[in-house]
Amino acid sequence: MWQVSRNAGENELTRRIGEGQSRGGRCAICESRRQQSMVEIFQFSNEVDTYIFKIDAAKKIVADGRAAQPVSQQMLRAFAGMNEFDLDHMLHVDLSRPGIFTRRFGAPILLDGTHRAIRCFAKQKQFYAFELSYEESVECLLQQRISTKDATAIVRKLRRVLEVFPSSGPVDTPLECTPEALREVEKMLTAEERRHFILRAVPEPE
Repeated sequence: MWQVSRNAGENELTRRIGEGQSRGGRCAICESRRQQSMVEIFQFSNEVDTYIFKIDAAKKIVADGRAAQPVSQQMLRAFAGMNEFDLDHMLHVDLSRPGIFTRRFGAPILLDGTHRAIRCFAKQKQFYAFELSYEESVECLLQQRISTKDATAIVRKLRRVLEVFPSSGPVDTPLECTPEALREVEKMLTAEERRHFILRAVPEPE
């Protein structure tokens, strides 16, 4: 879960952006966004789970005056390894616009702003993003498919998150499981592992 390419194409990415290089041709992303009927969604998948979010809904939620948070280089590196991006579009983005992220199993998922985030990473600039709470992210959720919700699988996912984000926490970590399963999860985690997460059981979204 949350498989990240450790170098995330960093050298090639930095070189292309630093030299202002494009692979040529028209930018398909810019052209698609000129279509008035376009509905913007974001799909995040790993080897077992898939989430699909409505980006327009997320943008409306974060327009409430909340402050954008600075995003660490560690997190930007992870986004570069987890999210797909188009080098041709990278040069067209406005780096002053914050992104939007939420979390699953304590790990950040960047819903909006992938190209801005990765360009900031390559140019060593600070990137900012608004955070959606779990409950707010459910309002934007179009569909999700989660493989299993037993305690063993949950612990495996939480530990994978700690491998990718070892300095995270403590962060609010809602788990779509029963209170009984949550208690089993808490027993299986070490005290050191538990300190990274604020665990709570929540019902599965309808």
